[in-house]
Amino acid sequence: MLYTVLGKGVEKNEIKAFKYYEILAKQEIADAQLQLGNCFYCGIGTKIDKEQAFCWYKKAFINGNIIAKDILKQNYNKKIKIGKNKNKATQLQKILNLKGLIQLGLYFIGKLLIKASYEKAFYYFQKAAENGYKVAQHNLGLCYRDGIGVKKNEKIAFELFKKSAEQDYIDGKFRLGYCYHKGIGTNINKAKAIDLYKIVAKKGYSKTQNNLALLYKKGDGIEKNVEKAFYWYRKAAENGNFKAQITLQYCMKMVKEQKRI
Repeated sequence: MLYTVLGKGVEKNEIKAFKYYEILAKQEIADAQLQLGNCFYCGIGTKIDKEQAFCWYKKAFINGNIIAKDILKQNYNKKIKIGKNKNKATQLQKILNLKGLIQLGLYFIGKLLIKASYEKAFYYFQKAAENGYKVAQHNLGLCYRDGIGVKKNEKIAFELFKKSAEQDYIDGKFRLGYCYHKGIGTNINKAKAIDLYKIVAKKGYSKTQNNLALLYKKGDGIEKNVEKAFYWYRKAAENGNFKAQITLQYCMKMVKEQKRI
């Protein structure tokens, strides 16, 4: 249903998503109750109704959803006693405390809220990043790097890219390499940039392949090597990089002209 809200692989339909959440929420499914609360709170697929939102957040928490607890505390300043349902909630909390589920849950809650409230979305992206979700760390790094929804801070962006890269997230490695290449949030270190570029380039990332080709072409931070430059330009061009395609066409033209001479 989350994909129906976000339009991932299906046509976006917030009203249909709301109806699905409502059906599942009435079956005491905590995640659906949480999402239904979000719908009422933000007016997603229905009218804004803060009282209904509170009702479903409360039910979600009683059924063991720890994110609902955080929302109740932040938005309603409420502490809910779970009474006789405590054992059930505790068991479900243990399940939800699996690191991957919390990371993904926080991240996708942010994705759900981004249209209605960027501030709230940013809060959940940040929580997901703090919980170690590598994609959220990368995306949050972009926010800090470009000043999107938060004051620009390249040093924080660098640290977030680094954390994402350390978890082997390919986009995180590319951004970290670029930071070292251009001195974004850290000192320029071409050797580290090239090491990261090589790893990412081998995975077929065309931007990195083009950057690596340029460094080989200029001998910037690495021994100049025209053959390797041509190799990576060709790889980048094959993977659809427009800059590499233009450069490769120019190189081919120069080679043909030299042969005529």
